[in-house]
Amino acid sequence: MLKAHSRNFSSKNQAGVSLIEVMIAVLVLGIGLLGIINLQNRSLEYNQQAYLYSQATILAWDIAERMQANPDGGDDYLINFGAKVSSATDCEVTNCSSPSQIAQWDLAQWLETLERTLPQGKAEITQEDPDVNEYSVVIELDVEKSGTNNLDQLRITFRI
Repeated sequence: MLKAHSRNFSSKNQAGVSLIEVMIAVLVLGIGLLGIINLQNRSLEYNQQAYLYSQATILAWDIAERMQANPDGGDDYLINFGAKVSSATDCEVTNCSSPSQIAQWDLAQWLETLERTLPQGKAEITQEDPDVNEYSVVIELDVEKSGTNNLDQLRITFRI
């Protein structure tokens, strides 16, 4: 006849979880939490970069629409990186009757918004093809907010 053997574990053999097991569990948990924190940090960083690219795109299309609304002032919208607009007539106070005045006013407002909205925001508007009124808007910005001159560019080309 077979006899069943049963073991009696006394409290002397094991009283609970050992200190080394707790330390290993805390270490594994800590590494996991560090990974989650890093993922959250990257997510916030990429979300901010996407927001800045969206703002740059909106601003590029804003000046494109202003240029389309004032087609006779097309050449007056051309500007190089870092250039400032000379004192533009305030078209909200004074009646701007010429396309050139409207273009300078639009450009002054737009550049002010660009510099206020984008970190190290600069823009260039060039005419790609004069025969078909094709223009290109290039916006430079520091998406990483590093303060260096390592700027990203966003280019939009359109026709009036």
